[in-house]
Amino acid sequence: MEEKDRRDNAGEELYGEFVVQDEDGNDVTLYIVDMTKINGTDYILATDTQEDGGAGLIFKMTPLEDSDEVLLDNVSEDEYEYISKVFAETAEVNFEI
Repeated sequence: MEEKDRRDNAGEELYGEFVVQDEDGNDVTLYIVDMTKINGTDYILATDTQEDGGAGLIFKMTPLEDSDEVLLDNVSEDEYEYISKVFAETAEVNFEI
């Protein structure tokens, strides 16, 4: 299996965890499972638990201008359907995407 580039342009590790807020304003930790680039757009597959059986979530990464930070956007239904198939084939996951 080909080794994936797990670093951004600045050489920082991309896999790990990040915190988002749910619809009630509560902090939720998500764990990055896999990444892919399709047609020049980066996508990440994250889960809400490090244990088996969590929910798989897909985000589109959009670089912010003049910054090393990225915006994580939800993907459209069409994108989700396509990208989830890509991750299902390439990621070693034990949860439902």
